[in-house]
Amino acid sequence: MSKRKRRPPRQPTDDLRDMKIDPLEFEGSLNSDHYIEWVQVLERFFEIKEYSDEKAFMMVGLKLKKYASSWMRTSKDNKPRRGSHGSKPSPTSTS
Repeated sequence: MSKRKRRPPRQPTDDLRDMKIDPLEFEGSLNSDHYIEWVQVLERFFEIKEYSDEKAFMMVGLKLKKYASSWMRTSKDNKPRRGSHGSKPSPTSTS
């Protein structure tokens, strides 16, 4: 008979951050109620999980599909670029 050490049983926690939740994906819709409901669900999810704004933004990017994903990619590509040290490029500077 082998003598393996057994792990102590996991202590139950009242911490909702450990709960397995997968927020719904959003494909894009012309119905604003669908979008508003999706955002409200995500806000509750981020609050429970205690996500930082940066982590929440990355999660939203993962949950956008089809038209919504294309919109985000286009918006990101058209975002003004920052110069060195995080400063905005000068309108008078030449490239």
